Amino acid sequence: MLPHPIYESLPYLYLGFASISSVASDLNGFVLACAAILTGSSAMIIRMRRAYRREMRQAGGTRHIYR
Repeated sequence: MLPHPIYESLPYLYLGFASISSVASDLNGFVLACAAILTGSSAMIIRMRRAYRREMRQAGGTRHIYR
């Protein structure tokens, strides 16, 4: 089946991973939520900015928007 040393160390690896993941899962939800909010809002802002720039260009481009 599995080589003996690996087979012996598996429970320790599993326990270590479980403890790390249990600590990380508390932070992970928060981090993922923040990342999702940030990416969503930034994509929305970029889209709005592009649309605004396009409208200004079509309107005659009296004002220059560089950002």
